[in-house]
Amino acid sequence: MADNNTTAEKKNKLQWIENISILIIDVFLFYLTIIRTGAITSGIHLVDDHEAVYNEQAIQSTSFLQAFGKNFMDFFIPSESRYRPFYGISLVTRAQLFGTDMNKWMLMCCIMGIASFFMLYKFSRLLKNGVAESFIFSSVSIFGYQIAPWYRAITQEYDGTFFMSLSLVMLAYKYTHEWKKDINRKIFSFFYVFVTLCMAFTKESFFLILPAMILLIIFMEEKTGKSKNWIEAIKRNPVTIGVLAAWFIYSMIMVVFVIGSTGAAGFGEGATLRDYIDNSADQFLYPVSSLMVDAVLLFLSFAGIIFVVLTGCKRDDEKGYVWLYMTSLYILSSQLVLHAGSGLQERYIIPWSIGAAMFIAPLALKMIKNCKPVYLIAVMICLLSVGGLVHLSVKKAQVWSLEGKSSQAVIYTLKDLIAEREPKKIYISLGSSEFNKALATWENYFGAGECEYCSPTHTDEALDYDFVIMEYDDIYDPEDDEDHNLEKSGIDPDDYDFIDTTPEELFAAGDKIYEVGRYVIGIRKEKSSED
Repeated sequence: MADNNTTAEKKNKLQWIENISILIIDVFLFYLTIIRTGAITSGIHLVDDHEAVYNEQAIQSTSFLQAFGKNFMDFFIPSESRYRPFYGISLVTRAQLFGTDMNKWMLMCCIMGIASFFMLYKFSRLLKNGVAESFIFSSVSIFGYQIAPWYRAITQEYDGTFFMSLSLVMLAYKYTHEWKKDINRKIFSFFYVFVTLCMAFTKESFFLILPAMILLIIFMEEKTGKSKNWIEAIKRNPVTIGVLAAWFIYSMIMVVFVIGSTGAAGFGEGATLRDYIDNSADQFLYPVSSLMVDAVLLFLSFAGIIFVVLTGCKRDDEKGYVWLYMTSLYILSSQLVLHAGSGLQERYIIPWSIGAAMFIAPLALKMIKNCKPVYLIAVMICLLSVGGLVHLSVKKAQVWSLEGKSSQAVIYTLKDLIAEREPKKIYISLGSSEFNKALATWENYFGAGECEYCSPTHTDEALDYDFVIMEYDDIYDPEDDEDHNLEKSGIDPDDYDFIDTTPEELFAAGDKIYEVGRYVIGIRKEKSSED
């Protein structure tokens, strides 16, 4: 008895050491990508950040409870052309907590990223995968181009990934823990459903994988020997599976029939089969794309399994793993179809990357584990690939940090000029309607309420703008300006004195300066008496 207690204590101690070690590595990786690059303190960007202003103003004009309640109604009566009801609730809650301090928003993103990485690791470990396999699983899921949600203050993916990773841990813990009371298992089932639905509420790409979460229940039932087949697994979990299936059907009805759109990243009316093939091929074959790394690892995983089968090596394919394969395949295929019009890129790669990582690590590496030479080579290739994905994440975060510095330079320079000169009419043409809207929102927030903001396609006939805000290339290198915004606007650059707001940090960034938005502010020259 004493020996058993000693063994249990030693096992618990080793588990704590492992957890702390992985958490330290986890924090270090996020330090390299998000903190050391300056992304976490890069401040205001001209992408989505202005949502913080809208939500803070909504709270100030009514109350937090009213703003929260209005967003809550999106579950049943969508107020926009998207079905992502949790997004509004998340934004208004964060706006109440953080206001428009984007550094606090970013800190929350980083913490959620660290937690998601750790929970994905724990999910794999609870499936009795090795340390290396579990580390590869969580790393491939999060690092690469898909690191974007954790350096962008306002996206849906960091919420979705957090809830997905939490639900995976809860499901695995429910089936692997030795429960003394059945009521505790039922409580875990309830919270699994609740957290999984929270995941589904964040965005279309996450509600679309609800069937995968059902397949995982069947997988865990068969893996742990609680059910002999999928029919028995469904009979043992009628409420859990029924609720998830019902919400999936309800969400599909809302998107297809009520809203009629999957969002800008989805198929869309103009997407064709050719678009699907071209966009998918471009993403997989782009030389520095994390998708290419994932595609190579997927191919090698398939090759490793086939090699082990053909050579007759003993395979470690436990009962039920066919359901894990189906789960991975469903996540991969559903995301490819959803993003057929735009192609998988940046944050849209999630949760596709989790499906890819699920096949590579908890499935393929486990199946070939007993064939040591193949397994060791595969693990080394995967770990090297993880290094490449982390390096790519650092590069992307560095560019984002510089973009923040450039955005803030034009925002705060314009703020000071508005306070000094009190312009009545401002023209913003930054090559993107989203950028224009964002800059206008921030300047209104900073007190430029009387200014008139115009879109790039609609100009005042008199063209008597006090200020014009344009991209650097519009003024200083118009021949290389692909959007030809100066030509579209009809503005004569000779009528303005231009201020280049490009911060010094960008000039020290080498080639990265070409990936970052650079902006200029034109101040209308005083008209001479002869005019």
